[in-house]
Amino acid sequence: MEIAIAILVVYMVSIVLISAFAGKLSKKVSNKTLAGFLLAGQSMPWWLVAFMVCGIAVGGASTVGVAQNAYTAGMSAGWYTAAWAFGGLIFGFLIAKKVRALRVTTVNEFFQRVFGRSAAMIAIVAQVVILFGVSSAQIMAGGAIIAAIIPAISLQTALIVSAVIFFATSFLGGYFGASVANVLNVIVIYLGLIIAMGLGISQYGGMDAIAASLPEGDQWFDLISGMGPAIIIGWFIVMAFNVPANQMLFQAGASAKDSKNAKWGMIAGGLLMIPTGFISAYIGIIGAAQFPGIASATVLPTVIVSLGPAIAGICLAGLWAADVSTAVSLLLGISTIITKDIVVEYFKPDMSERNRLILSKVVLTLTVFFGLLLAMNLSGIVNFLMSLMTLYAPFTIIVLAMLYFPGLLRKSSCLATFIAGCVTMLLYAFVPATHIVSQAVYLVVPVSIIAFVCALIFDKRRVDVESLLENSVNALEEGGGGN
Repeated sequence: MEIAIAILVVYMVSIVLISAFAGKLSKKVSNKTLAGFLLAGQSMPWWLVAFMVCGIAVGGASTVGVAQNAYTAGMSAGWYTAAWAFGGLIFGFLIAKKVRALRVTTVNEFFQRVFGRSAAMIAIVAQVVILFGVSSAQIMAGGAIIAAIIPAISLQTALIVSAVIFFATSFLGGYFGASVANVLNVIVIYLGLIIAMGLGISQYGGMDAIAASLPEGDQWFDLISGMGPAIIIGWFIVMAFNVPANQMLFQAGASAKDSKNAKWGMIAGGLLMIPTGFISAYIGIIGAAQFPGIASATVLPTVIVSLGPAIAGICLAGLWAADVSTAVSLLLGISTIITKDIVVEYFKPDMSERNRLILSKVVLTLTVFFGLLLAMNLSGIVNFLMSLMTLYAPFTIIVLAMLYFPGLLRKSSCLATFIAGCVTMLLYAFVPATHIVSQAVYLVVPVSIIAFVCALIFDKRRVDVESLLENSVNALEEGGGGN
């Protein structure tokens, strides 16, 4: 295993170095400014946006988490990543161009400009909770991969190593460095997954032999029955309501050099991510056939390690690349929200550019630390993420209304929709009697819509959305880019 360890270590170091030096090689981006550090100077071309978007989606949940589900449910687990792609395409066609043209850098800017500080604060808290939870899941997945390669160390130690690398990549490279590193990450992700699937089929006697070795059941190669239509449709609904208000995608779009590059970068990124879920699912099936009884969260790295040290090193580097590509965007997204939308907006509007930059890096450091603590107590990756992402539903209803149906908005629309959606989600999480449907999204979405309609009916105070958005100013002015 020394070869596999060496390959992974070399890859880890390479990612950090690429991220650290990418900003220094670009004359348009300076990590010495807040806009340069958190938004890549708003200078990214569409193809770099596409790799960043693909990297955001194809993380631990889309590889390790999908294989974990496929270990018992078969190929239908692959629809998780397809659902992510569906959401990305929605953002590309409906949201990205408008967001970039309005020069909005965070979701919460929308809410504050239109509905005021009270509504914005609720949005901020929910966004931070969601992004923090997802970043913890990436640390968990990254640790599982490292532990599979180096069984001599504990899972907790592996989680620490994973968190440190995520932190170094984000802290040293900023958004532009992370985006450049993601080009290599996405290439290595595909290379690793394809090699693992191909060699796994070959080493274990071919597809027929693998099928014959599986536990009894008809779900393995069925695209629906394993997870079930309710769960699969729920994934698509969650993702459709997740991405329009997703800070990670807002930030990727805001970092593009203009509206056109934002739109086509999102669309290309969505298409690029689709195959990864089904490849990961098939590797999970190989694991079910060859390694019964193992912890499901370790199935993907376990299969890969069995293919030999050199191949394992390359493939596991690809899986780990999936984690780091998502984690760095999450960490920078949290840093952006807390620095810009909370501290500067509410407590220190006259903070100097230098102090804002320092604060953003302090927030980044604390996020990694507390995310590591949470990661040590997580179990199922995909189920955990689905619960968190359901909270995006009320956000998305308001965002779409602001962009496409502003006449339906009232002063209370934001608060009413947020509170209704979040309370419903909390009830589903902690009160078993509310489990009348298979997933929380089937309750959160209709309840949020009902609350939105009630605000429309009973509140007569209209909101002049167009005027408010036109007057919004991008607080990160350097490198603003054209529209």
